[in-house]
Amino acid sequence: MRFSVNRLSTKKCGTVLCIILGISLIAGEAFAWQRNISRSGPQGNTVSRSINTARTGDGYTRSSTVQGPQGRSITRTGQGSWDPQTQSWTRTRTVTGPQGASRSKEVTASRSANGYTRQSTLTGPQGNTATRSASGQWDPTTQTWTKSVTTQRGN
Repeated sequence: MRFSVNRLSTKKCGTVLCIILGISLIAGEAFAWQRNISRSGPQGNTVSRSINTARTGDGYTRSSTVQGPQGRSITRTGQGSWDPQTQSWTRTRTVTGPQGASRSKEVTASRSANGYTRQSTLTGPQGNTATRSASGQWDPTTQTWTKSVTTQRGN
């Protein structure tokens, strides 16, 4: 599928890509932080969330646990990293639900001459997969942004 997007959307896409790649290029000491949040509703139900994030030499790691009413919890873990050799950003995330079922997603994005490429794979609780490949190109002559997306569901 190909289509053109107005210049404002192009600026947004370019800005987001620059921010993602820029964060990964920030040099400095690795550091970590933790945040704990608890909320109680009008009927006494309480939800708490614990988030742990750490910056690494080439990206970040993050984990969070949400504890809901009746002791049910959802855990999310993820990491992102910049590979200077391939000039690409990779992000992985796994979510485990209250009954132990997990799903994961891996995304790799890289910049091309006049745009970007992005590959993602989603794996469901039973091992089913779906992939998505996207690329975007900016044509300075016509001042249009062209995006191509292909999706495929596996087993």
